[in-house]
Amino acid sequence: MANITQTIHSLASGISQQPDEQKIPGQVKDMVNALPDVTQGLTKRPAGKFVASLSDGSNNSTANGRWFHYYRDENEQYIGQISRTGIVKMWDCLTGAEKSVVVGNTTQSRSATYERSGSEVTVSLTNHDFTVGRAVELDFTSGGAIDGVHSVTEIVDANTFKVQNTESGTINTSNVTVKDNYLMHTDDEDLQTLTLNDFTYINNRSIITEMDTTTEPLGNFQKEIFVELKSISYAKQYALNVFDQDGTQESHLSTVSTATRIKVTLVNSSNNYCDSNYYMRPHANRGDGNNARCGTQAGDGRDAFAPNVGTRIFSVSTGTTLVDEGATGGILNSNGDQAETNYSYSVNIFAAPIDATGFATAQYNTITVQKNSHGLSNGQQVRIVGSSNIPTGTYTISGVDVNAFSVTVPGGVSANITSENVTYAVGSQTGRNNLYFRIATTGQSVPYTEGSGSSQTTTYQARYTTTHDLLHGGEGWEQGDFFFVFMKDGYYKVTIEAVSVSRVQANLALVRPNPTPFDTETTITAESILGDIRKGLTGSATATTGNGFTVTQIGTGLHISRSAIFNASTPVGELLNVVAGKVNDVGDLPSQCKHGMVVEVVNSEADEDNHFVKFFGNNDKDGEGTWEECAKPGRTIRLKRSRMPIILIRTADGNFRLTELDGSSYTILGTSYPVPQWDDALVGDDVTNPEPSFIGKSVSKLCFFRNRFTILADEHIIMSRPGDFTNFFAKSAIQLVASDPIDIAASSEYPAILFDAIQVNTGLLLFTKNQQFMLTTDSDVFSPTTAKINALSTYNFNFATNPISLGTTVGFLDNAGKFSRFFEMAQVQREGEPEVIEQSAVVSRLFEKDLKLISNSRENSVIFFSEEGTSTLYGYRYFDNIRERKLAAWFRWTLTGTIQYHCMQDDSLFVVVRNNSKDQLLKYSIKMDAETLSIAENRVHLDHLMKIPKLTSGNPTVTYNSTTNKSTFAKPTGLESSNQLVAYDNSNESSGTQNLGRYGKITVNGSNLELDGNWTGEEFLIGYQYTMQVDLPTIYYITREGENFRADTRSSLVLHRAKLGFGPVGLYETTLNRTGRVAYTELFELTGADQYAANTSSIVDDNKIREVPIYDANTNVGLTIKSTHPAPATIHNLTWEGAYNTKFYQRV
Repeated sequence: MANITQTIHSLASGISQQPDEQKIPGQVKDMVNALPDVTQGLTKRPAGKFVASLSDGSNNSTANGRWFHYYRDENEQYIGQISRTGIVKMWDCLTGAEKSVVVGNTTQSRSATYERSGSEVTVSLTNHDFTVGRAVELDFTSGGAIDGVHSVTEIVDANTFKVQNTESGTINTSNVTVKDNYLMHTDDEDLQTLTLNDFTYINNRSIITEMDTTTEPLGNFQKEIFVELKSISYAKQYALNVFDQDGTQESHLSTVSTATRIKVTLVNSSNNYCDSNYYMRPHANRGDGNNARCGTQAGDGRDAFAPNVGTRIFSVSTGTTLVDEGATGGILNSNGDQAETNYSYSVNIFAAPIDATGFATAQYNTITVQKNSHGLSNGQQVRIVGSSNIPTGTYTISGVDVNAFSVTVPGGVSANITSENVTYAVGSQTGRNNLYFRIATTGQSVPYTEGSGSSQTTTYQARYTTTHDLLHGGEGWEQGDFFFVFMKDGYYKVTIEAVSVSRVQANLALVRPNPTPFDTETTITAESILGDIRKGLTGSATATTGNGFTVTQIGTGLHISRSAIFNASTPVGELLNVVAGKVNDVGDLPSQCKHGMVVEVVNSEADEDNHFVKFFGNNDKDGEGTWEECAKPGRTIRLKRSRMPIILIRTADGNFRLTELDGSSYTILGTSYPVPQWDDALVGDDVTNPEPSFIGKSVSKLCFFRNRFTILADEHIIMSRPGDFTNFFAKSAIQLVASDPIDIAASSEYPAILFDAIQVNTGLLLFTKNQQFMLTTDSDVFSPTTAKINALSTYNFNFATNPISLGTTVGFLDNAGKFSRFFEMAQVQREGEPEVIEQSAVVSRLFEKDLKLISNSRENSVIFFSEEGTSTLYGYRYFDNIRERKLAAWFRWTLTGTIQYHCMQDDSLFVVVRNNSKDQLLKYSIKMDAETLSIAENRVHLDHLMKIPKLTSGNPTVTYNSTTNKSTFAKPTGLESSNQLVAYDNSNESSGTQNLGRYGKITVNGSNLELDGNWTGEEFLIGYQYTMQVDLPTIYYITREGENFRADTRSSLVLHRAKLGFGPVGLYETTLNRTGRVAYTELFELTGADQYAANTSSIVDDNKIREVPIYDANTNVGLTIKSTHPAPATIHNLTWEGAYNTKFYQRV
């Protein structure tokens, strides 16, 4: 056999649960309360320095609640707890000081009634607004049910919900106070936090988000229109149709009948009304006979001078009165000639003639007309035209029955007429308006010869030619309507030969003003045109109200409003621009309008490009201004703030304020500060600017990526506008811009419910329960049009924890199977599969299932894991050298107390532990700092480590009783564990007793602590002991083959001794566990137990080799190293010596 030796250069490679022969050099079976370090080797874990008790102040922690932390800078670090009832408490991590939390608008309390049947409680609360799973606090003011926070199990209706109570039985109707706020919860994992600068956002996974009832004000939307005058033109009618019905029914429409063709007949002229004495013959159409208009220079007169020649434009409506300009009145002028005068008359409009039978009775001077069901009444005017004997004329009905009517003939009836075919036309027709036409009559005097020979005479008479033009067909005219007009004493019959009938929406107002002048000699103005339209609406050209309308002129337009929704249109779009709720193009919007008027811009048939604009007048006044996008009136615009994440603000005085994001303000030291608010939708409708997709869902997680506040909800990821963290609505409904919110969903054949995310250099890495996705972009600009989600990998994820960054890689826990596993993901690209390694494979049975707490420090290359309510803290220490991981070590710590929470801030691990139902905050400094309590520049290793000051005048911190040889001092707050307390003297006074390194166990005596010996006069440290323990694996002769190691398990190896190489070390013990024999334990201490050397601590601060004798086969022994003393224990290496025999077999 050959005597050989081999050195394991470091024991810092951590725990491995692989068989011993498969462990690499430096791995151990177990490592408790040790911290592997690539530089220092294997050291005892840091002390848990006592920071504060969180249960002995005015703002105590609760048994259940969500813990979180907030790192502001190296001088401000906080830890907080949100109780199940939603109360937030904050402490300073560095001092333990309680911080004030001012509560804003977060809680409501309402009175209700309840009944209990068995354990089921039915609560009646009007408009409770709860959902299943919502946490509510019930304070049963009568009836005896158990108070507390309950989870809603069933929604019966809007006024009733159910919960389960911890007790059972029947309770009739009793009273209960229902309290609820956003942070109330029954599962602590429902609350998630995100800190950005001085704002900590908190979301509750059990709350379903929804839109508020707040809507964009309706104002006068669709109750107002604006009529813009586009151009001023001659011979045009500025028509307007106003309506409030949809036109789908016939009754909703108004009939507009317009003349399209007329016939003009010259009935009487100088041809047939000039007699031989130069006077006009009287005729029925004019009642002023003997008016001379026939001339005196033409022999027997007749009409030699063609007196009826003329041109005139007529405007005829019901009730029109016309003046025949230039008609003679029989008055001689100074020359003895007949003077021209004006003749005024009313135009009587007749309906189309109706065939009938007429009778004449001379005795009574009457004409009777027979017509079945004629429908006429006394006093109406009719024009009767006989076929032969019945005189033609216009008469007033003087007698009626069902099938006949009679008229009186002013001149009498010459004879009785038994029967004659007649026609009658009913006069005084109403609703006929604005018929414009031109009559032009030309005349030529032509010779007229009578007689022959010496009796032959020649005179001149006029030959008339009449033409006409229909200038405007008006409205209300019916085919066959006729009337008579005069022009220069010529008598004309005008008949409507054809009409155009249309059905238009105008049940409120059919505005048909007089057309503008047909001759350019008359001036027309915008005011006159708008005045005519105003008159058509209100009844007066100057009235501002009338017929339910309010009309205001703004510039060259009219703003028209009424109390109900209405609309308007115009048949003359080239003259008027009617803006009535909708326009087809932004070019149709007027430059002057009513301040605050809202219009929908349709653009196309599709709803996706519609948008709404509001007019903002200059200086908020009507008139000139600009149109800006706005939200559709009546749409819901606001996120319900009581259902959205709330905010914890670190205020300027160093305290905190909890409030909804409601835009309120608060004052600190005389300065007012605004509270952020969830922004409203300012533009568009539910199509062009829809509500965020997290509405109707619970918020799983809050993140921050690319300067966007990010919400995960179900499979959706919703990102705010860049830099505008509370705005989840588009800036414009017209176009998609890069700064708009991003709303995108992950898709997979599995449920893709997103629970968490972490930023990497290629995008945002998203986690579902069993998949990983990448939110990224291929563009330089991250925008709604460039964002995309790629599937990366399929690994289970423990969504009760968070993924963590290891610098250039990402770590996460899974929760599948019996034990938890830790994965590390590297080479995370935008596309393609990443490299995923299970780093916990070597400790596959170490972690229990349901780990919930994880914290890490990239700077210190360490990660900590734990369950809640246990004292075990698992750790993973790693060190990367460019592309190679030089250290990957697993370890575990047992802490004094059950772990409630832990977090890394700077170089320290802060842990909340619970002892005796009270919580304490401990600080574990991974790297020594100015606050680290030490002895001779080495750490002191105790939990709840605190300093006891020396005795001073008026401050009897420690008293000594020489009789009992005991020192007594009050038990400090926060020492609630039953573990062994010890004292450790780290003072180095220049006077008095110098007991540096003195160590003693403490006895708890009620509210006091007792120590053997005299500990007065010096400050010292106290704390709970904990034991560092390292269980070494079976020692094998190991050879290296490339990157791998091989343990020689076939050879015979008898170990003679093991040599432990220590760094700073005080007191420790080694135990040699031998198969079939009693374990051998040896205690190593540098100084005798009862001896103290002045200014010398019992610590060796350099390399120290300590031998452990073995003399047994390697497979029969196991070596354990322990250290419970507060002094350090640092192991650098292990060297073994022994006799090695290959058993004469050569391995091949």
